[in-house]
Amino acid sequence: MNWKSLPVVLLAGAILTVASTETSAHGPGGFSGDCGSPCAMPCAAPYPMTQKVLVTEYRPEQYEATRTVLRTFSKEEKFTAYKCEVVPTPKKQMVTYYTSVPKTQEVPVVRWECVPTTEERVVSRWECVPTTEERAVSRWECVPTTEERVVVRWECVPTTEERVVSRWESVPTTVEVPVVRWECVPTTEERVVSRWECVPTTEERTVTRWVPTTVPVTTYVSRCVQTGGHYECREVPCGGYGGGHGRHGLFRHHGGDCDSPCGPMMTTISVYVPTYAMEQVPVTTYRTVCQPVTEKVKVTVPQMVEKKETVKVTVNRMVEKKETVKVTRCQMVEKKETVKVTIPRMVEKKETVKVTIPRMVEKKETVKVTIPRMVEKKETVKVTVNRMVEKKETVKVTTCETVPQTKEETFTVYETKMTPYEATRMVCYTAPVEEKYMATRWIPTTVEREVPVMSGYCGGCGDYGYGYGHHRGGLFRHGH
Repeated sequence: MNWKSLPVVLLAGAILTVASTETSAHGPGGFSGDCGSPCAMPCAAPYPMTQKVLVTEYRPEQYEATRTVLRTFSKEEKFTAYKCEVVPTPKKQMVTYYTSVPKTQEVPVVRWECVPTTEERVVSRWECVPTTEERAVSRWECVPTTEERVVVRWECVPTTEERVVSRWESVPTTVEVPVVRWECVPTTEERVVSRWECVPTTEERTVTRWVPTTVPVTTYVSRCVQTGGHYECREVPCGGYGGGHGRHGLFRHHGGDCDSPCGPMMTTISVYVPTYAMEQVPVTTYRTVCQPVTEKVKVTVPQMVEKKETVKVTVNRMVEKKETVKVTRCQMVEKKETVKVTIPRMVEKKETVKVTIPRMVEKKETVKVTIPRMVEKKETVKVTVNRMVEKKETVKVTTCETVPQTKEETFTVYETKMTPYEATRMVCYTAPVEEKYMATRWIPTTVEREVPVMSGYCGGCGDYGYGYGHHRGGLFRHGH
């Protein structure tokens, strides 16, 4: 039996089993009413029976059909091709050359000088004064406390049960099926192909070569030069120019108290301030100028020459072959078994345990705290400030002017020309072709099968099957 019809067979067997149960409960005379008296004898045990039912099965059938497929063919066609040729052509053109001419002129410039100026300024100096205060603080201590608590503990107890399981087995079945196999058969053909060879050809051409020449060029650049300087007195915080109180050398401090741990303390140091000025310096550089030189040279140019040859080409062609092969198919068969299953079950158990819990206890204390406070002190100091003073001067500047010169020159221009010619090529095209093949269709067939049913009769009460009597219910219960 085909495995696709298995759900239909099972459903039909279930319906017939319930229908036969309803009919047998009342005997051959039809349905009966309620029992007027109690049962005279106990119900008999159900016994296995079989019943024939009609089942629809689908069977495969092979038939010959026609279909249209697309196949690729090749043919030879002629087309117009073009070859590229380069032709030299002389051409005259006006060319402009630019020459740089130096020119000297006087230009007014503004120069700023840095002039030191002494001023009196009021500065604020902050001193650090330590202050002692009494403050109340809270300290928390951890005190362990023991308590009794009821906890629930679950234990896993294994339990064995019997269960009915279904096991499906795969049963192999061999069937002969016609198949079509295509084989690749090599075939040798003669074809005409074109081969292009590169042939070198020597030609005489006129070319322009540029010859580089080095020319000196003098320019003026501005340079910053130190012309002198002076010393200034500045006040800076202690520790700003060294690593300790014992500094020596150019930046040593003069006076002041740097030994105090508090403060920004100030000290006076001597700093050298240089003076700079701008001056013009001549610089000579060399520039490369290219001049054109025309000459005739021999050039080797490759040209493509076509040559036709006849070669043998191996082409693979597909040849159809029909065969009958044996195919093994697996069908699933249900088997029911009773197995013992061990299931873990959780059992609750309550216990009383002692638990130690840490609790935080607050304790207040009074402590002395030393806090640094900043006290402001104002002082008047002399500060040297650099101020910029504007000075106007006239300097000589050399600039270069560009002078254009135009003249006529002859150049060789290479033009590309396309020459048409007739060529042959192979073109592939697709055409529809009808072919016959073996197809499979499924035909429904009604067959008669025997299915197992459960039957039994409870005498005297109209009870059937398992002795349920007047209390059966469900979809197929009988009415009163």
